[in-house]
Amino acid sequence: MSPGQGQREGDRLVRAIGMVLVATLIFPFMDGTAKLLSETYPVLQVTWARYMFHLLVLLPLVLLRYPLRALVPPNPAGQLLRALFLLGGTLTFFAGLYYLPLVDVLALSFTAPLVVTVTSPFVLGERISVRRITAATIGFIGALVILRPGVGVFEWASLFGIATGVMIAGYAMQTRRIARAVPSAIALLYTSIVGVVVMSAIVPFFWRMPDLADIGLMVFMGASAAFCHWMLILAYEQAEASLLAPFSYAELITATLIGLFLFGDFPDAMTWTGIAIVVASGLYISYQERHLGLRRVRPPETTT
Repeated sequence: MSPGQGQREGDRLVRAIGMVLVATLIFPFMDGTAKLLSETYPVLQVTWARYMFHLLVLLPLVLLRYPLRALVPPNPAGQLLRALFLLGGTLTFFAGLYYLPLVDVLALSFTAPLVVTVTSPFVLGERISVRRITAATIGFIGALVILRPGVGVFEWASLFGIATGVMIAGYAMQTRRIARAVPSAIALLYTSIVGVVVMSAIVPFFWRMPDLADIGLMVFMGASAAFCHWMLILAYEQAEASLLAPFSYAELITATLIGLFLFGDFPDAMTWTGIAIVVASGLYISYQERHLGLRRVRPPETTT
């Protein structure tokens, strides 16, 4: 590789990392908005708003980038299943936000890579090393430290965070099944359409008329989700997922600050210990994937 090529490669990786950091630092603002809205509106309505305004922002971007013929899904059943996993993860994540501090739910949702590691041999037929199994086991111990079942501080709503991790793991594995079937932006558009269609059929039974200020919050929630996902798509088109995935844990920084200043929540020492264990195991799994040369061409597993 010539010096000029090396410089361009380095610049490309720096841009990709920068876009991931921008996205992961903004995502918690959307999550905090969802938590605020869930204090007034049903979680189902908040989820509908997130998908509706996401779609309204995303659709023009996709149409500007791709011709209409590219929007026809080659594997509609696979795309539908993938979208339903993500919708389920969004619902459980927002439900968790209603009951629990933002950073707690987010940390528990980060068990998704651990679930993928444990289940991929059975679902995808992938071979995994003893080291990765050990890392996943340690990560689940970290989740138990956050949950603390049987010690008097267990919150049943924490199960929403674990359910989110399971749903996003399903989303990730289904993404691997249909990888490269369509561009990432179009796959994201499918998930938005499915979310809007499903939630539009449900939300009328739980509808509460929002005021103008809350409509503005709903627009911000959907628009910020579209912007962040678009940043991730651009980033993962330029660099390996195993290289970029560790930077997604920066989301915990913003989530902690938002939880503290908006809701007065701050994790205790045991929760921080559990978070550190989960993050460390996730980082090790990501390192192992990069070491083995495994590539992912999709954005990272995220509910929001």
